[in-house]
Amino acid sequence: MIIAHIIGINSYLKPDFVTKMNQINIDVIDLDEITKRLLIKSNYNLIPEDWKEQIYNELNRVNGVNGEINRVNKETNKIIIGLTNFINDNRYKIKLPIESSNYFFVDIPLENCTSQIVTYNLDTHRQSIISGEFPLKFLNRTFIEQQRTQLEEIYEKSHRKIKYDRMIESIKDYIKKNKILYVTSLNRYETKLEDVPYAYNEEWLSLSSIAPKSMITRGIIDDKPIIKELKIGGFAELNKPGYVYELKRELNGGANEDPHRIKIKNYDFVRRRYVSNILDELKRNGVIFEKFKY
Repeated sequence: MIIAHIIGINSYLKPDFVTKMNQINIDVIDLDEITKRLLIKSNYNLIPEDWKEQIYNELNRVNGVNGEINRVNKETNKIIIGLTNFINDNRYKIKLPIESSNYFFVDIPLENCTSQIVTYNLDTHRQSIISGEFPLKFLNRTFIEQQRTQLEEIYEKSHRKIKYDRMIESIKDYIKKNKILYVTSLNRYETKLEDVPYAYNEEWLSLSSIAPKSMITRGIIDDKPIIKELKIGGFAELNKPGYVYELKRELNGGANEDPHRIKIKNYDFVRRRYVSNILDELKRNGVIFEKFKY
């Protein structure tokens, strides 16, 4: 499900944004990178009609079993960033299947945004600048400010301006309100779960639940998930394949003593995802591991 479209995340902020979204199991699809790839492929002779067709083809493949855009998995939430209009002709636009009202334009003070872009270009394209291959207009503050202002004018009616940190929190809040529950099992079930008493609010808690409580402990330190090994071999309990099941929250509501763990009332699941190695999956989701200390 595509839950948001965001404009105005510059190259300086993009790595931080992608990391934060991946930590909450959201894949990021970058339209600008797709357009760049299509331009290079066409030797910079890409026409708007072909651009629209190829962009739609790329987006359609997201729903395939082997998504080709940032290795997107069809079972995860997705956010699209980047321009929906053709770079040289704003009359040509694509429509996105966003299943929410989350249309954001990242509000960054113009001077700050310009400095971020110049810094990124200097750090990333140093050799190209030295060799004379890099277009110097992308280091020109006036040019960059004009581009940013034009971008705001194009999207000011369709996208809500929002500060970067507030946008991150808004996305997290949206996920919480529309959240599903997670169950991890070593067993593959076809329609209903069996002999699984609890589901979890967060996927990392579900994934780590396959290890015995006597072997590991879990918690949050400085807003980051952490798993501590209580005995030698604790992490080995996570070094195995399994299945992550998603359940509808509304079918499993009610009061719980534990805010993170919910007793299952309805054993039907809506999605099943195979995980080849649970330990590796936890690491990819930003979980910190602390080994047993003698």
